Amino acid sequence: MNHDLEVAVSAVRRALLLQLGLLVLSALFLDFGETLRICCCWSLAFWVGATMVLVRRHSNPTRIDLVYVRWGLLILPFVAIPALVTVWLLNGTI
Repeated sequence: MNHDLEVAVSAVRRALLLQLGLLVLSALFLDFGETLRICCCWSLAFWVGATMVLVRRHSNPTRIDLVYVRWGLLILPFVAIPALVTVWLLNGTI
């Protein structure tokens, strides 16, 4: 296995562990599952983006690509939570 592929696999493994921890943590909130629902939505958005990045540059990911895959799950909530809450308020879901 070449070095770039090993680094990409390591980044994906770290993101999966981070996501598992965030999902468990968000499931512990006593807010009737709203936090868990938001976490699941932003996780889905993250993995769609990460898959696009890794498929597009599978043989030679850049440093920025790997930073996004490793830590993007922590950055995305600052965009996803306000957007999802706004959409859900407009739809009357919450």
